[in-house]
Amino acid sequence: MKKYNEWNDLTKKYFWITIAYAIIGVLNVIAFAVVSSLNLVEMSKLSYLFWVVYMVAIFVPLLFAIFLKTKFDLWFYITFELYLALAILVGSLWRLYHITDGYDKFVHVVFGAMIAWIAYYVFFKSENIKENKCSLFFIFIFIFSFSMMSGAVWEMFEFACDGVLGIDAQVTQGFVGREAIMNTMFDIICDFSGGLFASIVVVIMNILKRKKQVD
Repeated sequence: MKKYNEWNDLTKKYFWITIAYAIIGVLNVIAFAVVSSLNLVEMSKLSYLFWVVYMVAIFVPLLFAIFLKTKFDLWFYITFELYLALAILVGSLWRLYHITDGYDKFVHVVFGAMIAWIAYYVFFKSENIKENKCSLFFIFIFIFSFSMMSGAVWEMFEFACDGVLGIDAQVTQGFVGREAIMNTMFDIICDFSGGLFASIVVVIMNILKRKKQVD
């Protein structure tokens, strides 16, 4: 009963954190609609599509917690929701990606690290898998590969959007040859850097944890 109550309390915290970020999303789209109606920024219907994606994505960790019984540290849960706000609301809704390319690269580095952490929490912090029974090499390869796979899937998604919606998410229009693939390749490199950093941190954490258990 005590374990159930602890889980229930944690799920309630997840729920209210999600609601808080949902309110942030609603306030942002209202502000964007007002600013757009005053012609202070370039209005784009696609921006509202990104907002819908944000409103759906913020509930994903909560669903993991409820249906897969995955326990996230609160700091990680809050950080993940903050990442969605920075990547989708700030980057896509308010079009900061179009203002500075550096912001896009920053988000990709954080994306690579965040996905690596998600893979670690979902697969190695669950009750079904004992992380101390897995080799450090396997943990590193698994979460790093998962991060890189997610980065590749995202680039495929951008490629598909460019073809279907006629946008230029991969920034290829007007460029030829090597220049046409520079944006995509730098995005992948940033995903790689973030995923590699997070994977190394996880391995170091496990080394220290296992050493402490032995002592």
